Amino acid sequence: MSSDPEEITTYALWLIPGDPEFRELEKLIYDNQQLVQEPAFIPHITLLSGIEPEPDLSYRFQSLRRLTPGFTLRCRESGRGSDYFHCLYIPVIISAKLKWLRKRAENIFTFSSTRTFQPHISLMYSDPRSTLVSNGISLLTDFTAREVNVVRLELWNTNGSVDNWKCIYREKL
Repeated sequence: MSSDPEEITTYALWLIPGDPEFRELEKLIYDNQQLVQEPAFIPHITLLSGIEPEPDLSYRFQSLRRLTPGFTLRCRESGRGSDYFHCLYIPVIISAKLKWLRKRAENIFTFSSTRTFQPHISLMYSDPRSTLVSNGISLLTDFTAREVNVVRLELWNTNGSVDNWKCIYREKL
């Protein structure tokens, strides 16, 4: 596994898409990760990363969950990034609802992430310089302008390599 330890956070809040997009993205991610021989992960939009461990994470998670009804996000054209966790992804348009939810999460949790909020659905985790990433692009389904229903909020322990990540809390929206 070639994950960059600088990019791995302690906890992360994920927004999980509903079906049929979840199943379609899950297959795409699985196929891409097989291609680069890296562990698969579930389709998600990271709402907030770098969340610091605190004794009341469950309470904070439930507080955010109570403020969060299900909602829809719109995708843009897929893109390539310059690091392991953003090498192939689908950007998500920042709606007023998503911006509001991100601000609530920032107010509820203690976090150390300095990344600019750029919501997206990762399709592959790998070295972006790998020629195999280009092969993954050919597997892409066009998600441009597609709407994705967000149906769950999850808190993940993202310490260590991707295959060690664990969902700590999960709630339907």
